[in-house]
Amino acid sequence: MVKKDIYFLNNFMGRFKNNKAEYAKMQFLAYQAYQQGDESMARLYDSAAWELSEMVRALIRNLHFGEQEPVLISYSGGLFKTGETILAPLRTHFSLQNVNLLVPAYAPNVGAIIYSARSYLPTDWITAMANSLTALLNAEKTQGE
Repeated sequence: MVKKDIYFLNNFMGRFKNNKAEYAKMQFLAYQAYQQGDESMARLYDSAAWELSEMVRALIRNLHFGEQEPVLISYSGGLFKTGETILAPLRTHFSLQNVNLLVPAYAPNVGAIIYSARSYLPTDWITAMANSLTALLNAEKTQGE
């Protein structure tokens, strides 16, 4: 517990330095506070969504998409486990751009396998493999519940 504000940053950096798992727990705490009605956490999620939309805007500009060309993007990562808490403000910020936010077709680990296999296998094989892996993962998840 930090007793004085001045020591917060030092404590924070010491605790979370090189420890992604501990750092990720901060988002879980932020989400709990948001669910309990903490307005500062609502502003934090909106700010995070704005920052993400700005990164996408920079990518669109640097990849030279046409101004009217629709851009399809998806997402992954622990932040998105908050669902509409981050997705709603993200959609709002994307509405100012020509961006369509898509629900991920596959889990991140399946997506990584697809990406790795795309240079070696035909598309129909990759699709079949991805669907089989997704079915296996869903079956494992169901058994674990």
